[in-house]
Amino acid sequence: FNQPTHIALHPSGLYVLITDRNNHRIRLLNLTTDEVSTMAGSGSVGSVDAVGLCASFHFPAGIAIDPSGTFVLVSDSGSHLLRMIEVITRAVTTIAGSGQAGFAEGYGSHASFNSPWGLAISPKSNVAWVADAGNNMIRIVNLSSKHVSNFCGWLYSGRSDGDCEVARF
Repeated sequence: FNQPTHIALHPSGLYVLITDRNNHRIRLLNLTTDEVSTMAGSGSVGSVDAVGLCASFHFPAGIAIDPSGTFVLVSDSGSHLLRMIEVITRAVTTIAGSGQAGFAEGYGSHASFNSPWGLAISPKSNVAWVADAGNNMIRIVNLSSKHVSNFCGWLYSGRSDGDCEVARF
């Protein structure tokens, strides 16, 4: 590994998924055999949507798996994208983000992130929350429509508690 950043336990309890940040890969640890394999990522910097080792990432950071174990979300921080990996086929697709650092709400590639980092998926697998580190915000993504909107925080950093309209990170 080269700077493993985040991990997620598969609901079966048999696998741990790991973002191998500086190797630009998503790794899979089989807890039964203690074997590590590459789930997706060529190891070269990029943002190519493809299957398994033909896909590419640029500093993948956050990772979350849906409660049914059918897909994995990855915050591709260097590409400023939210990516999805189908667990069985290992097909990687881009869910949201323009690929350029910025801030924009919108659908799919019309939305922008700035170094997305942490992730969480709702129990019903229909919504994801993204810690958009460069924008000092928590963003919410509707996984069906691919709509990205601001959930909490401001574009400018700070430290204040309160409801989501005034909270700063």
